[in-house]
Amino acid sequence: MTEAFFSGVCGFTAYLVLTACLLRLLQRKAPALVAITASILVYMVVLLFAILSGRVVMFWYLSATYWFLVLCFLVMFGAVYKSISLRILFDLLNQPTRSELYARILERYIQQESYMSRLQVMMSDGLAVQLPTGFQLTEKGHRIAATIHAVQQAFNIQRSG
Repeated sequence: MTEAFFSGVCGFTAYLVLTACLLRLLQRKAPALVAITASILVYMVVLLFAILSGRVVMFWYLSATYWFLVLCFLVMFGAVYKSISLRILFDLLNQPTRSELYARILERYIQQESYMSRLQVMMSDGLAVQLPTGFQLTEKGHRIAATIHAVQQAFNIQRSG
C-alpha cells in the first residue's frame, strides 16, 4: 500500500511538472484542456511503469492517491485561473496607489472582459455570428447550448454564469 501511495504521489508530481511546462509551451491551447489531457497521459504512464516494474500493482490505492491529488489541483487551478476577484486584486496590487476608481473596474471587468471579450471568443470558436441586428447562434453553438441546458435541467441548475 505504501508503494502505491508513493507511486501516486510521484505521478502527481510528474503531472505538476508536465502541466507547468505544457502551459508555457502550448499557450494557444485552452489551459483547462491542457491540464486535463496531461492528467490522463501521466496516469497512463504511471500505470504502465507500475505494471512493467514486475511488482503487484495496488491499482485502487495508486489510482485513489493520484486522482485525489489531481482533482484537488484541478479545482484550485480552475478557481485561480478564472477568478475575476483575484484579477481585480492583482490589478489593484499593480496600481501605484493600490486603488482604482469603481467606474474603471466596472468598465474593464464587466463591459470589456465579461461581455465584449466573450462575444469575440464565441465568434472565433464558431458558436455565434454577428449580424447587423445582433448576434445569432450557429448550428454548433445551438448544439452546445442545448446540450448544456439539458445537463443543467437534469441537475436542477437554475442559474449559471
